[in-house]
Amino acid sequence: MKEQLQSEYERSLLPHLQNLTGLLKRQVTGRRTLVRRWQRDLPLHLEVGTAWHQGEGRRFSSNDEHLMALQGTCIRNGRLLPFGLFVVADGLSLGNRAYEGDASKLAIQAVLHFVLLGLTGSRQLNDEELPQLLVEGIRRANQVVYLRSIEACTYMVTTLTIALITELTAYVANVGNSRIYRYREREGLVQITRDHSLAARMAETAVITPEEAAHHPERRQLYRGLGNRATVDVDCFKCSLQADDRLLLCSDGLWEAVHDSQLLAIICQPGLSSAEICDRLVTAALDNGGLDNISAIVVHVAPRTV
Repeated sequence: MKEQLQSEYERSLLPHLQNLTGLLKRQVTGRRTLVRRWQRDLPLHLEVGTAWHQGEGRRFSSNDEHLMALQGTCIRNGRLLPFGLFVVADGLSLGNRAYEGDASKLAIQAVLHFVLLGLTGSRQLNDEELPQLLVEGIRRANQVVYLRSIEACTYMVTTLTIALITELTAYVANVGNSRIYRYREREGLVQITRDHSLAARMAETAVITPEEAAHHPERRQLYRGLGNRATVDVDCFKCSLQADDRLLLCSDGLWEAVHDSQLLAIICQPGLSSAEICDRLVTAALDNGGLDNISAIVVHVAPRTV
């Protein structure tokens, strides 16, 4: 009797269980559809490589460089979007050995802190506000380095070049002569940033040619750096991206030793990962007699496969 009652009870539950199973299937299918839709909405994947070398013969023991490559997710325009944040800083501290290398390190810490707070804060930034976020971040970094130099009674200055990538746009800002290039198959290698050196200024005003500027004795002499004055002017650029584009961020230790034609020959090689490209760039700089610190970040805009 007990078994008969249990069997009847189970049969009475069967329609409800079937309805519940159907509901669960619809929920799971709906979630999978939502995940697929999110994946379609996501921008292209960023494949990143980094490399650094102190160079074969540092001219100043206090010359130092730092780089940083970060990827995260923020909320923009009402949806989750990945972003990439990449920075190279090439600094110099003279007068107090206790603060060697602090210029570039402090600058990167300050600009990342400011920019990440802006990206992840309660107020969502629109596209027009992102360039200003980078500019204000660099200005904040300038204040930090400048005040530290006064406190330490030492001379501190650094370059700083930063790229923020979200969706298919790179927002770029820089002070000094660390560079950002974009490689695109049909366009080749294009320098996005402008050098703030005396030689570059003379080339811009047609006093000398760009070829002469590459070998000019004042190509390293900066007329604009970060940290040696209370305020600083910042250049800002907006760069569109496509699938298979590559961005290269580098210090002058790389682009001085490896000229643009050789940079292009390495970056355009098919089948190389970003890390392999970085390693080959640094090796080329050393093979060419590179004496200065060498920093490189390569960001490949790779199509998603899912």
